Amino acid sequence: MTANPSHPEDQDVLMTTAEDEGAAESKAEPMALESNEQFRDSLDFSEDAVVIALMGGTGAGKSTFISLLTDEDVGIGHNLQSCTTEVGVYDFNYKNRHTVYLLDTPGFDDTNRPDSEILQEIAFYLAGLYAQKVTLAGIIYLHRITDTRVSGSSLKNLRILQNLCGADAFDRVVLATTMWSTLDSMEGGHEIGLQRCEELRHPEFWGEMVQKKSVMKEHDGSVASALSIISELIDKEGDVVLNIQRQMVDQNLSLDETDAGRYLQKDLIEAREKYEQEIAELKKNIEQAIAEQDAEAIDIFQQEKEAAESKVETLQNNNNQLKVSLSQIATREQTNFRSRVSGLEDSLAATSDPAAEHRLKALEAQLLQVERELQESKAKNEQDISLQRMIHEEQVIANTQHVANLQETIASLQKSHRVIKEQYAQESRTKRQRKSLTNMLIFDKLLLLFNPFSRQEDGHHRRGRHFR
Repeated sequence: MTANPSHPEDQDVLMTTAEDEGAAESKAEPMALESNEQFRDSLDFSEDAVVIALMGGTGAGKSTFISLLTDEDVGIGHNLQSCTTEVGVYDFNYKNRHTVYLLDTPGFDDTNRPDSEILQEIAFYLAGLYAQKVTLAGIIYLHRITDTRVSGSSLKNLRILQNLCGADAFDRVVLATTMWSTLDSMEGGHEIGLQRCEELRHPEFWGEMVQKKSVMKEHDGSVASALSIISELIDKEGDVVLNIQRQMVDQNLSLDETDAGRYLQKDLIEAREKYEQEIAELKKNIEQAIAEQDAEAIDIFQQEKEAAESKVETLQNNNNQLKVSLSQIATREQTNFRSRVSGLEDSLAATSDPAAEHRLKALEAQLLQVERELQESKAKNEQDISLQRMIHEEQVIANTQHVANLQETIASLQKSHRVIKEQYAQESRTKRQRKSLTNMLIFDKLLLLFNPFSRQEDGHHRRGRHFR
């Protein structure tokens, strides 16, 4: 049973509890944190904060894209093993006008997790943030231009994106192609890339989205290119409401009733039916082998049948994971988010250092001073070497010693420069890590505290262009 927002007695429900199908509804134990209203007001969002989600298959370049803009080591893979295993939050300052929060999402061809689990997490983030009146500026979808064709996994990622968004939100999607540098290193590579872009415009792929105002962009791997893609969304007025948000929050549908859930469920059912047909054939083969008293064949067919049955069971479990409401996902995620929030707070406390910012500024000043002295010494050294060629022989010995002293000074300055630079880099890394932890803590607390029914009009509006 799911709480009904139209019933007064359900208004105070933080999250419904559903440990199994048909479990009795109960109130979740309140967190020892601020109330929803107080917490939303206390979030460290700037006045014009913007939230943008990144989507795409494994290896499409999501982590690289984020690293370009945030100067953070997001975890960049160079093979088809997924580096992004759960939603991450990163921020950067856009032209001193906006704090942009980037939501990094795992692809639906993840090597470590089933698609149904990934859809649950992405749906929870998108719908949960919407329920808390945090809306998106849009979505950036990344696709490798190096792919010679649109693979099955790429098509699956695209279809789920389309179903998550809905046609009305296509104008808030940027379709960006990546890995152009790989093609550009080949003779005629760029022309091949342009031809592939035209193929992507086919109705089977990006055609309908482009027709409904999605923007296609080439991402060349530079910061300027990444900022250009970001600007496509920031420069648009207003916010976007996605299909998954409207369906799970406003219409209170379960995940398998949403467009994205139905698409994935269809994919799972088709895969299960294929294995069930395989099992039926293997049963016939086993019967035939028994009749022929072929023990070796019986053993082989039996092993294949057990493997196929295991896959059917896995697919059925994945299908069952879609049969959940937003409040049930929230309840199940509560323990996970409590643990994450606790861990993030511990990490922040462990790295807490009030003097860190002062040290960072002092190191920056030291670094600039050493660099100036180093340049001056190098220039002086070059002048003295030139002078040595012009002076009389009796002065050469004295000047040689002077040059040697200068070179020793340069070597010492270079060593100091390296040490200070390493210290500065370490302090900068620590600062970025703390910022990343803070971002995750903000969003995790927001989702941990969210009430699935808080979308009702209550007169509360978020500050900032993209926060209601």
